[in-house]
Parts: sequence; C-alpha cells; structure tokens
Amino acid sequence: AASTPTAIIFSGHYGMWSKLLNTYQKTARAVNGKPTYMCEGESTQYIYWIIQEGGRWCLTDDEEDLDYNLPGCIKSNADGATPHGLSYSYLNGQIWVNDPTITMTAYP
Repeated sequence: AASTPTAIIFSGHYGMWSKLLNTYQKTARAVNGKPTYMCEGESTQYIYWIIQEGGRWCLTDDEEDLDYNLPGCIKSNADGATPHGLSYSYLNGQIWVNDPTITMTAYP
C-alpha cells in the first residue's frame, strides 16, 4: 500500500485555477475515509477525495465541496490511494479539460 504523504505540492497549471497550486499539509480530517490536505494563503484550500466516478482526488477553495462530496475546481482523471502520480483536469466553465502540465510531488 502507498504511504500517506504528510505534504503535497501541486504545480504546473497556469490557468484560471493556478491559485490552488500550492503546498498542502495533511490534516486530521478525513473525507470519505481518506486524508484531507489543507493550504492557508489568500484563501483556505483543500485536497480531498470524493466517491463519484469511482473515486477522484480534488482541489477546491470552497470547504462546502468537501461537505457535499463535490469535485471542486481540479480533479484527478482516475482513482489512486494518494493524490500523487495521477493526471488531472480542471473545470473550465461547464466542462472538464485535461491538463497534462499539472504535476504533484509528495513528501513523506
């Protein structure tokens, strides 16, 4: 099983959601049985896991997305035990657009 990183850095997206790409620290909160990560800057931002579409890791700056199991602004294209090592898409108005420039680095 993959170990759960204590910190995650998302980088590479230069579009409308680039403010979400920061360093996130693991929190004590679990959403749908998996860890949640948080970054506090201009706004509080989150990485969390939802059960839709077979499971997706998501990023948002709206805490209600966690509470209501919504995908936020950026989501993984597949499920994974942890957020790193996956490809991601971002919400561009009404559609999801694959963004191969988004990368993630995990720190144990």
